[in-house]
Amino acid sequence: MTATLVHAAAATREITPRRPLRLAGFASRTTDFEDVAEPIHLTALALSGPEAEEPPLVLIAADLICWNPSLLVPLRARLEAETGLPAWRFVFSATHNHSGPATGADFLPSIGIPDPEYLELLCNETAAAVREALTGRRPLRLSFAETTSNIGVYRRGLRNGRMMMAPNYDVPIDRRLSLLRLVDPETGELAVGMIHFACHASVTADNRLSGDYPGALLNKLRAEHPGSHWLFLQGSCGDIRANVVIGDLFSRCDQECMRRFAARLGESLAVLLNSAPPDVNLQSFVPRLLRSQVELPLTELVTREELEADVDSSDPSRADRARRLLARLNAADSGWGSRTLDIALLQIAPDLALFMLAAEVCGAYGDVIRRAGALRGLTILPVSCSEGMVGYVATASQIAEGGYEPRESAWYFALEGTYDSVIESRITAAIQSLIERL
Repeated sequence: MTATLVHAAAATREITPRRPLRLAGFASRTTDFEDVAEPIHLTALALSGPEAEEPPLVLIAADLICWNPSLLVPLRARLEAETGLPAWRFVFSATHNHSGPATGADFLPSIGIPDPEYLELLCNETAAAVREALTGRRPLRLSFAETTSNIGVYRRGLRNGRMMMAPNYDVPIDRRLSLLRLVDPETGELAVGMIHFACHASVTADNRLSGDYPGALLNKLRAEHPGSHWLFLQGSCGDIRANVVIGDLFSRCDQECMRRFAARLGESLAVLLNSAPPDVNLQSFVPRLLRSQVELPLTELVTREELEADVDSSDPSRADRARRLLARLNAADSGWGSRTLDIALLQIAPDLALFMLAAEVCGAYGDVIRRAGALRGLTILPVSCSEGMVGYVATASQIAEGGYEPRESAWYFALEGTYDSVIESRITAAIQSLIERL
């Protein structure tokens, strides 16, 4: 059995704000949250090879909408200083929770205003979880299993000749629900569970703090499996939304409805939890992390004259966007006209890996990742909303169709244009190139 052991440990910290603040995710929220419907958490998972000789890699997953780029730079530096591990060995993932705090000021205030006191708390709890995980590593067995869930639906549909955010049951989506388990080899007790599934965590728009359906599910699992640690890895959810529909249009849920969606996903997950999949054969494998970047060009760029005219707008959102973009335009090294997409490949077993992308990635890219992995005999799970955020990454056909993901969302992400259709070929090539390095 020693051939199937990995040295790992996890630590969980609650990251619920200590006082009300603005939630990130919906421009319709204009005041601090009313109360805490569900506490939110982060979990740090430290992984190293069977002999624990190589420096560990650390995956940090949280009930957040994203890890803003402006936060990750100083946080990585702090973790490097406190642990001695190089900053690049820390990998960050978010559930894309639309009912939690903002993590930076990179985007317009209408979808989230960062609170300095909260950011300090978040960084402190992250550091504490990382330290605990690094000191608690022990040999564990790894297993992997998959089933399906039908709580999501493709969210781009034509209504009156216009592409809208609307349910579209004619377009297939990735319904696979994956479970990675780390189990004590002696007692059989579950130490760590990692769930992978693709569906926007935006079931509820209540002005109440929660982790939406991923957080509610994780809270339930922690209660049912005392002492275990849980992570939810968001799949390619950019064009997938929970199937909350009235007539032929989407609606929003209250907290109880959101918990019902979490329970439905939990029912599918129970099939996996009650199964006994074979252990992943790690042989003498050492987990490894590969990184790369992709330049994503923007088109239809706003002009300096347009921005200067908007600075004094009576619309606070328009004026804020103008000031941000003028500052970017005037900066010598701003990268005006493009954004850099960070991607990372975290291989945790000889035939199992996570592909992290710093964007709200639409489902077709997840298909590219899975197919490229399958050609090499690998199961590779796409994980969006990781390692930062550059906005929605749509396909060339979606860009041509228009709609929220490729066009309207650019405003909220303070982009000076919309992504050019050439991004699909660039991202696809970068995905294949990184996987070929394994």
